Amino acid sequence: MNTFSEGEAFDPGMCDHIIEIARKCGGRPQTSEHRGEQNVHDYALRSCTAHFLDRRHHPQIVMAVQEFADKHNIWDFTTDWGGVGMPSVEVLKYVEGDHQARHSDWGGTNSKRKLSVSIQLSGPDDYEGGDIHLYDGPGTWECNRGKGWGTVFPSWMLHGVEPVTSGERWVLIAWNLGPLWT
Repeated sequence: MNTFSEGEAFDPGMCDHIIEIARKCGGRPQTSEHRGEQNVHDYALRSCTAHFLDRRHHPQIVMAVQEFADKHNIWDFTTDWGGVGMPSVEVLKYVEGDHQARHSDWGGTNSKRKLSVSIQLSGPDDYEGGDIHLYDGPGTWECNRGKGWGTVFPSWMLHGVEPVTSGERWVLIAWNLGPLWT
């Protein structure tokens, strides 16, 4: 069984539209990673700018991402917990030096996350570095850098983003929620 699934999520025009919306919404620096119940602030763990788009204000975007995640749920995880499996998405901007250390999206305060979604909004020539790596046992997999290309994987899977060395990397990330594992 595969440990991740990839495919085209958006056309380039939609990617540009989402970036424009994110720019208008404004962003805030992200320098922390949740560890259990506490928030650890450390540039060594994470450095980027996050723009939050919720279901209420951006329903077409959030629903399109949720449909993509559902289509690529090759593990048949139970999602759509409480009727809203994906309440929001985040659009992240990485510039030179920005990165995310190896981590998991599941656990502690995030124990309802089932599927993690990452959709490239920038084109592969818009930046250097910034590759997303998925860690599957002894193997390391590099996600497709194509504009509009998305990757879905179980939220407990270790993954990280290499430092961007030039340009801007825009990516949309989200989590499909579900009931607690029993």
